[in-house]
Amino acid sequence: VHIAMEKYSQAFNCLNEAIRVFDMFPDEAGSLLLDAVVMKGDSLFQLKDYPASVAVFQEAVEMFSHFSQSYGESVATLYYKLGLACSKMNAYEEAFASFRQCIRVFSEDLGPDHLRVGDVMYDVGKLVYSHGEHGSAEKSMECFKEVMRIYSLNKHQNHVRAADVSVQMATIHTDLGEYDEARDALKKALKIYEGGIGEKTSLVGKGLTLQQIGRIHYAKNEFDQALTSFKDALQIFQDTLGEKDMNVSLALSNIGIVHARKSEHEKAVEMCTKALKIRKLHFDDDQDIADSLFNIANILDDWGRKDEALILFEKALKLYKSLPGDLEISQANCQQRIGSIYWSKGNV
Repeated sequence: VHIAMEKYSQAFNCLNEAIRVFDMFPDEAGSLLLDAVVMKGDSLFQLKDYPASVAVFQEAVEMFSHFSQSYGESVATLYYKLGLACSKMNAYEEAFASFRQCIRVFSEDLGPDHLRVGDVMYDVGKLVYSHGEHGSAEKSMECFKEVMRIYSLNKHQNHVRAADVSVQMATIHTDLGEYDEARDALKKALKIYEGGIGEKTSLVGKGLTLQQIGRIHYAKNEFDQALTSFKDALQIFQDTLGEKDMNVSLALSNIGIVHARKSEHEKAVEMCTKALKIRKLHFDDDQDIADSLFNIANILDDWGRKDEALILFEKALKLYKSLPGDLEISQANCQQRIGSIYWSKGNV
């Protein structure tokens, strides 16, 4: 009940107590204990405690191995959840391994062309591209093409998820500078989303498509058209998801970046600061927050407000240094801008 009401902290506490009791009677509890453990992992995932959710899902996988009967689809779904949790931690190898296991079990139980296989491959494609290794664009595009083949085979080519795939393909085309191909993919997506207007997933999908259209305009220096697309997306996200959703933050940030390119510094700082405040509601200090601080500092620096920019550059640098991963280039960019400000002030 708590999970259905999205009260995940209460759900977590209840499930811990249920697991404690079930552990006292393991033979009688059986699958009830397993269900409680999986739901505990779900609650931790929703609470964004990804390391704990990974540990719980791994425990559940081990528990499944002790059951004599087949739980194929349930095991595959569990591997899928484990893959998502690992990807949230940027544990890419573990995420790929879990998704591979998920696809293997679904393929064995349901067939290699089942929709569930396509759905998992969609997330694999996104993970491959976000990983950013050499050749990731080509590999992820192949994933998305295979997903579309499976959807078409199952007569789901006009389903909302197929539109989601088109948006992902458009993202890759845009990043590669293939704007005509990106526009074609976005037109397909927009047609599907607009056919389901009134449904939340379709509305959000339309907003994401408009964001991507805005990116194409921005890349081509068509700033007024980009601003219109980003503002339309923002309105959809605010109406559909609420003022504090991360999609709202992204739209605000995009609007701010366009204003910055138009040298409308006050509007740019206002939008990017609003975006940063929303992001801080969802996450502790992370790379995106450091990037946001750096971007706002850049705008202030270009605006001539050097002292305010310096404070934010130094905050961003401190955060970059505290984060795991290869962030030397980001640190170097901060240090270069900090040095430039001190130089302009005659403090060499």
